[in-house]
Amino acid sequence: ADGSGYDKRTLTHPYAPDIDPATYGLRGAVVYLRNVNPARSRPWDLPPARVEFRDSQIVVTQGDRAGRVGFVRRGDPVRFQSSEPTFNVLRARGAAFFAIPFPEADKPRERTFDAFGRIELTSAAGFAWQAADLFVCDHPYYAVSGADGKYEFAQVPAGTYELVVWHPNWVAVASERNPESGIVQRAVYGPPLELARPVMAVAGRVMIANANLGAAK
Repeated sequence: ADGSGYDKRTLTHPYAPDIDPATYGLRGAVVYLRNVNPARSRPWDLPPARVEFRDSQIVVTQGDRAGRVGFVRRGDPVRFQSSEPTFNVLRARGAAFFAIPFPEADKPRERTFDAFGRIELTSAAGFAWQAADLFVCDHPYYAVSGADGKYEFAQVPAGTYELVVWHPNWVAVASERNPESGIVQRAVYGPPLELARPVMAVAGRVMIANANLGAAK
C-alpha cells in the first residue's frame, strides 16, 4: 500500500467449490426459481446487499451472510465502498457495465440497476484474484446453499417452475498481464456451471428438490 514493494500473502480463491467431505453438499451455490410471476410472489424481504473491498477481497454482505454473492431487487440501491487504504477500482460486467474508483477508504457510493441478470464484479486495479457477483432479480426466490448444501424457499405460490443451481467456474482459461511487471492483472474464468430442472410447488406442502451440480454441462 505504501509503494515500497510487494506484500505476499495467501488468500482463498473466491470461486473455489466448498464441498462438505461427509455429505458432498456444495456450499455457496446460487439456487433460484425461474418463471415466477412477480405479481404472485411473496413481498421482497431479502436484506439490502452491500459490496466492500475488505481483507484484500471483494466481500458481499447481505443480512448476517458475508461472501461472494448477493441478490438485489431491480431498482433498489446497492452501497459500494472500500475499507482499505489501497487504491481500488470496482469493475462490473454482465447485466451492468461500469467502473467505480475508490481513491479513499470509507467513502461509500450507491448505484441502482435496471436490467435483470448476473453482474460479475472484479478488480480494475490489478488485483486479479478479487471476484464476486450480484444477481438483479424481480422476485425473492433466490438463495445461497449452506454448509451442508441445503437451501429453502418459503411461501412459493403453487405452480410449476424451473429450479436453477448455479456456481461460477473456478478454472482460469486466460489471463491478462501488466506489460511492465509481467504480473497477472486479470483472470478470465470458464463458463459457470448451471443445472436447471422442473419442480412443482403445491399449496400447504413441503416439497423437496435435490440437484446434482456434478451433472451440469
